[in-house]
Amino acid sequence: MRDVKTEEERRKTLLKYLPLQYLNIEDKIKPSESGWRGRYYDICLNSQYNDENRESVVVQYLESLVWTFHYYFGSILSWDWFYQYEYGPTCLDIYNYLEDNANTGASMRVKMTYDINKIKGTFKLGKPVKQQELLIMVLPLESQKYMINNFKQVYNNNDIIKSYFPSKYRIAIPYHSMYWECHPILPIINRDIIKKCMKGVYLTQDEQKRNMMGVDFVK
Repeated sequence: MRDVKTEEERRKTLLKYLPLQYLNIEDKIKPSESGWRGRYYDICLNSQYNDENRESVVVQYLESLVWTFHYYFGSILSWDWFYQYEYGPTCLDIYNYLEDNANTGASMRVKMTYDINKIKGTFKLGKPVKQQELLIMVLPLESQKYMINNFKQVYNNNDIIKSYFPSKYRIAIPYHSMYWECHPILPIINRDIIKKCMKGVYLTQDEQKRNMMGVDFVK
């Protein structure tokens, strides 16, 4: 607060460092004490620390590495896939999963290296989301002027669509130091519902033109 001169500047500075005001959330996890992984899963992942949940988080995390690598260095593996959790698994969870799923060698005693590339075959390519559907999926309600002209028709006629635009929501605070790092915790959007609600909605000629699927460009 050394350079703060007004009350407005003080409040903006506090907002910028919001997570530092709520470190009691991290104190509840207490990673230096026994059983902290259970508390981490409960607070950060909103799930119980059991075999099924651990495997689900680790598998999705490994999938995220494969999906991202192919997205940047090859070709997209799936248009539908997304990481479903707010935080990643612990390093020990990843290590244990790789150990448990390593291929056993011919001697039945030697474990071979886990082949992460086999994950590639679990993806389904699917199809890209159309542009006007995507705008509804990624923009906040305050930016509806950038969506289709008849967005209110889609919004008002479906309670599920309304639930995708909550007026109040939580943010992911633990293990972040800056306010802008804390992403909002929002409902998972079902693209099939968006697509279904868009059927029969009138699009202007300009919106129809911008909604056309282009050709993939590979350099």
